[in-house]
Amino acid sequence: MKSIANLRGIISILAVVALAQVPGLAQPLAFPIAEAPFPAQVAGIDGQWNISLKSAGKIRVLRADDLAYWGAYRDVEAGPQLILTDGSVVRSDLLLLNDKQLVIGDATGLGRGLWDESMLPRSALRAIVWQPPAAAAERDRLLATLVRENGNSDRLTLLGGETLSGLLTAAPPAGRFAPEEIKPGSEFFEFARPGQAEPLRIPSARVVAIRLAQPVQPAAVSGMSAWLGLADGSFVKVRKITVQGDVVTLALAAGGQLTTTLTGRKDASRKFWDEITCLEPAAAGLAWLSDLPGLGYRHIPFLSVQRPLGLDSCVLGSRLRAGGAVHRKGLGMPTASRIAVRAAGYRRFEAQIALDEAAGTEGSAIFKVLLETAPGEWRTAFESPPVRGGDRPRQVAVELAGASRIALVVDFAERGDVCDWADWLEARLVK
Repeated sequence: MKSIANLRGIISILAVVALAQVPGLAQPLAFPIAEAPFPAQVAGIDGQWNISLKSAGKIRVLRADDLAYWGAYRDVEAGPQLILTDGSVVRSDLLLLNDKQLVIGDATGLGRGLWDESMLPRSALRAIVWQPPAAAAERDRLLATLVRENGNSDRLTLLGGETLSGLLTAAPPAGRFAPEEIKPGSEFFEFARPGQAEPLRIPSARVVAIRLAQPVQPAAVSGMSAWLGLADGSFVKVRKITVQGDVVTLALAAGGQLTTTLTGRKDASRKFWDEITCLEPAAAGLAWLSDLPGLGYRHIPFLSVQRPLGLDSCVLGSRLRAGGAVHRKGLGMPTASRIAVRAAGYRRFEAQIALDEAAGTEGSAIFKVLLETAPGEWRTAFESPPVRGGDRPRQVAVELAGASRIALVVDFAERGDVCDWADWLEARLVK
């Protein structure tokens, strides 16, 4: 009877996902920790992290601890984008930058952006992507470089790939901070270089990105926090949301706060909650596989290209991209590879499977989940049909009762290993 109940649960999960993928019925899915996913819209979040979800015409309230994630984040190629020390991305105009703080907002004063004028400490800023590349893979490579590389000096990246090291002394002021006589196209960054008496004045039109010197690492955030993806392309880690009248304030984990109004600027019926496209609380009831130590990884190349295990990245090193969305957590694996991890203490494995968008419409792979129920004895708990490039992500849920270890396997399907860049999206173990 228990196995039948488990089977029914998995079938219901797949049915919900299939329904959500029917054209005209697509709606973001909420993935609670203790039940099957369901389509819903965020209707509100209070100061205690109670999340109101509108589903089937009714409001359901979930504690953040009871939600794995909801929705999907989509990045944009518009700039500027401010990268914070915890990896948050704030899409906004930079109005002012000095040695103490940065001020962001809408440089036009016409309510064009999502954020009202807001202040963040300079110590929260990791980098500025002034002109993001149009190609997604190039944006991913640039972001990875800016976030992971450290140094004792600031580094400026220019169009054409040239880089300069030194000290950023001034950024173009904008909005109410801009001089009245400034002309469009005449904005400059000032960049001091060792051995030079005067700083270089570099036209902003030539600047791609600025990585600041290694900042002070942000203090660990105590209490609940969550990642929010927003329609403007922002993706921020938030420790508290406060609503006062029409004003919504997000206290950021990296420091500082963002402010906006609850009522949309262009559409009076659109509220701030409608701007949220993705919500991922730091729930205590799950463990992301990419965060677990000692993942046993093995790959047997088809010919001679040894592919690494992608931790929160595709095997090519770019961010996990599938279904038109960017996924913060997950594993990237090539065909003929497997990982194994301890499953004791967890009751279920969950993920979505797809080939990364980098594969285009090429590639095919078979995804398998194996469970070790006795030392050296493995059984197949899940096996997908061939998953091909361009297929929408599919939900996988496997009960772990009696399993001591779980293995994820990616195997060949068609045409060898051509573009077989498999993603286990939001792969997690649930307690």
